[in-house]
Amino acid sequence: MFWAYGFESLPLGGILGLGVAIFGALLALGCLAEAIVIHRGFPKEHSKASDFAQLLTTGPYGYVRHPFYSSLIALDYFASVAFLSLYGIIVSTLLLPAWWYLAHSEEKDLMQEWGQAYVEYRRVTPMFLPRYWRKPARVAP
Repeated sequence: MFWAYGFESLPLGGILGLGVAIFGALLALGCLAEAIVIHRGFPKEHSKASDFAQLLTTGPYGYVRHPFYSSLIALDYFASVAFLSLYGIIVSTLLLPAWWYLAHSEEKDLMQEWGQAYVEYRRVTPMFLPRYWRKPARVAP
């Protein structure tokens, strides 16, 4: 099965490669599930900041400002690991500036909508990568 993708030439062939692939697949599925749960919490119409009743700062938003994007970025990487694809990892890395640009563009709207509350939230909450050694940010919405 794996030889169809050229995996036999990778240093992680055999059982180790299969273990890494399964681990990557499980993490990718977890990221996909997280993205779905986050998205289901959004209002039906959510194309602009004013569609939300309040600034989201709890749950996954207490750890990162863009948990939906964080889940999709992680999904990109873990799917690449699941398929043992160096090209996938390279493409995922090349897409990071696009994710950053998208999030940064949304933050302009969020700052206009929520003002100083978003500025404070942005100051204490990282964009994509959580700081697990710290407690989640507590910012009043």
